[in-house]
Amino acid sequence: MVFLSALAFVSLGAFLVFAADFGAAFFTVVAGAFLATTFFGFSVFTFDFVIFFAAAIKMDFIISPKNREIYLYFLLRFFASYKLTRFMNHRLFQNVLEYYELVSTNAEAKLLLPNLKGTNFLVWAKRQTAGRGQRGNYWYCGDDKDLAMSFVFHPKQLNVDEQFVLNMLVCNAVQAYVAGKVVGKVEVKWPNDILIDGKKVCGILIENSLRGTKVENAVIGIGLNLNSSQMPAALPKSTSVVIENPSFSSTQKEEVYELKKFLEKELEEENSSAIKRKYLDHLFGFQKVRKYLKGDIEFEGVITGVSNTGLISILCAEGEKQFDFKEIAFVY
Repeated sequence: MVFLSALAFVSLGAFLVFAADFGAAFFTVVAGAFLATTFFGFSVFTFDFVIFFAAAIKMDFIISPKNREIYLYFLLRFFASYKLTRFMNHRLFQNVLEYYELVSTNAEAKLLLPNLKGTNFLVWAKRQTAGRGQRGNYWYCGDDKDLAMSFVFHPKQLNVDEQFVLNMLVCNAVQAYVAGKVVGKVEVKWPNDILIDGKKVCGILIENSLRGTKVENAVIGIGLNLNSSQMPAALPKSTSVVIENPSFSSTQKEEVYELKKFLEKELEEENSSAIKRKYLDHLFGFQKVRKYLKGDIEFEGVITGVSNTGLISILCAEGEKQFDFKEIAFVY
């Protein structure tokens, strides 16, 4: 409804331009720009139209019929802006903040949030001294070698009961990024670990802030083992990109920006069903018999799906059951 109202203002502005009533045209289009900017974030639209019509009024720029084509150009810019910003913008993270050392990139991102309210930005550090994973676990990060980064993202329309869709989307982006670096099989282990041939190469921690029934913002923490040639003995099921692909050679900064592009591209996808299908296509243990632990009890089951709230469905001897993040662990 708001979009239609904004479009009606723009259309009326077009009519007034052709009627040569430039003053009315200016105020009409500004009203449409206000609606579009307030509810959709059309910064390109706002600047284009306001500057253009200010010039039109000042200089009688569009009295000549041939110059009316320029108005149509700006109208097309409006539709382009609408397409790019309708749900998630493909140029989301233009503000990139680089640090030499941080305790935690997620913690720093949350500290910056009040001063960068409404802005999507990326925080990354060459060294992270106390990164966290799911369930408060410590995340190992080799000094000046691996990736420690946090994206702060403000979804346009993401319901609380669908917040795991964002988790799946981020996993899809990281899975695609890693798959392009190694020859091994790259999978997602529910809820959000990335594996290469069964060994963990990346952990993801997403912390959402809610407002009513919507996700107001999300801090997306990604820790990825990149250039560490050896993993700690205490982490036998971990690996790195360079361990799996010894010919890999790149810097932290280069890979930060490449992974950023993968995430921005994935965020263009608006169809939650398509996002889930892609997630399930690479889900570790999907439609396969595997062993799991619930407390001290080990059982076998087959993963049959994942809900938009993040619950995993497993078909076991007692029938199909759903489990939350902390209820079960994989045995492998």
